[in-house]
Amino acid sequence: MSIPREDLMVKLSKEASQIYDSKLPEKEKKMLVIVPDLRLSGAMTVMKELLELALWEKYEIYMISSEDGEYREKMLQMGVNIIIRPYVYCSEEYREVLRESFDLIFVNSAGCYYYVYYFLNTKTKVLWWFHETKTQLEIMQKDFLNLSLLSSNIQIAGVTPAVQEGVQELYGKNIKLLSMPIQDKRKKEFIVKENEQVIFFIPAALTSIKGQDLLIKAITMLPEEFQKKSKFYFCGYSLPGQKEYGETICKAIEMLPNAEFLGSIDKSQVYEWYEICDCVLAPSRVDATPTTIVEAMMFQKLCIVSDATGISKFMQDCVNGFVFPSENVQELLKRILLVIAEKNNLSAIAQAGRYVYEDHFSTQVITEQLKDIII
Repeated sequence: MSIPREDLMVKLSKEASQIYDSKLPEKEKKMLVIVPDLRLSGAMTVMKELLELALWEKYEIYMISSEDGEYREKMLQMGVNIIIRPYVYCSEEYREVLRESFDLIFVNSAGCYYYVYYFLNTKTKVLWWFHETKTQLEIMQKDFLNLSLLSSNIQIAGVTPAVQEGVQELYGKNIKLLSMPIQDKRKKEFIVKENEQVIFFIPAALTSIKGQDLLIKAITMLPEEFQKKSKFYFCGYSLPGQKEYGETICKAIEMLPNAEFLGSIDKSQVYEWYEICDCVLAPSRVDATPTTIVEAMMFQKLCIVSDATGISKFMQDCVNGFVFPSENVQELLKRILLVIAEKNNLSAIAQAGRYVYEDHFSTQVITEQLKDIII
């Protein structure tokens, strides 16, 4: 476990296409984080948030990714050493380096199951963090490990109760909860902006599971007076295989008099929009959380979500947010109309949403969850 970083980086580079040394001082412990890739994604966003917890201050962090991406520079700035390995296959000697050199292996998402094979029936401590819903896990099942047969050194945690329930229903396995930590960036208390246009914000990747098409249908059904009182701002990036869907959404937004597409914007800009907006929407068909709604609750904003989102498990319709049946455009429309008509009278719901963030997603709460799992 005490192998010097220079020596470890040499060993890790032998079966990697590229390595990046953060050049920061060595620390007491070492942790290896395995991620699907370094591209923009919800899984990487929450991984970054998790690695920023003070709990990891004693850890020197290494990260294996199958491909490079936008998050490489962000990780290097945090002091994470990056190893790019396009192929999982490696020699037995390389596997031993992975098994013997780290105090903890942290596998980010069920999609990295192929690396878990290397740690079965070993003494290496592994924490495997699931972000996938039951529906997503069912799609993966034919290639997936049987979770009920995992050795005791491998612990699984789910990012939401919905993920926990999916694993229980599919595999009969109880897993712990490890929610996403969101740092408190709210600058001011919730202030109702009287007699202004109601601003809705929809930050999400342009993919059918996020349900932007459902929201667009609802917007077209708004009476003219409500269209004039509202503005919908979409932002996001296209996903591989979803280009046609993304193009269709952008064209539809262009045709709406009260909607605008902001393109792909960085996190600091997204946070600026949280400050500006009145309500954040997630009309998802399938969604383990999403992070955007937790962030919106942190900013004490009104939230409208479908019951196919994991965050809806923490919500009660018209109490701490608004929850509509997934794909039910009429019910989505009703909640949009309510927010437009009654925005000035809904501050108590926004405050109750803020409590959801404080009780379940603050850094203090997640730090205690982690301590319970890894110590």
